[in-house]
Amino acid sequence: MNESADTSSNELDEPLSSAASHPDHVADPCGRKTAIETLRRGPIGAVVVASIATACVLIIWYAFYFFAYIPRT
Repeated sequence: MNESADTSSNELDEPLSSAASHPDHVADPCGRKTAIETLRRGPIGAVVVASIATACVLIIWYAFYFFAYIPRT
C-alpha cells in the first residue's frame, strides 16, 4: 500500500486543524456598543425578503382566482 495515500496526517506529522483556529483567519471582534446597535435594528433584510415573497404569493393567488376560477363559474 502506498504511504502517500495516508490522509490521517500531513507531511510534518502535525495534527490536522481547522483554518478557523488560527487568529489570522478570524474576523476582528466588534465592541459591545456596536453589537447592541446592530442587534437593536433587528433582521430588517429578512423581513423585506419575507414581505416580497408573501406579496408574490398573494399576487399569484389573486391572478389564479380572477383569471382561472371565476371565469369557470
